[in-house]
Amino acid sequence: MTYQETHPWITFSLDLGENPQMLLYNLGCACTMIKELATAAVSPEIHRELNRISLIKGALGSTAIEGNTFTEKEVEDILESRSQLSSSRQYLGQEVQNVVEACNMIVGDV
Repeated sequence: MTYQETHPWITFSLDLGENPQMLLYNLGCACTMIKELATAAVSPEIHRELNRISLIKGALGSTAIEGNTFTEKEVEDILESRSQLSSSRQYLGQEVQNVVEACNMIVGDV
């Protein structure tokens, strides 16, 4: 059974227009820019801040999938130990802390 039979609403199309070489050129430029950004040197302060933002957004996204209703600011407050959660929301805070701890363990192992 093909995806077309099971999921007929999913369609794929690509219109290269009159200049398909331009698509390849633009994809190559994007790939080069990504490689340059991935290897760019940044100051330790910027590196820490980017890691902090990534951790906040990652924890928020991961826990939101499970129904956690925290905002980005609330997750940041939890990570910075500034949060005063009500007893009915403490389990949500623990969920965020567990995700952050798991991420930190993975980084430590790598």
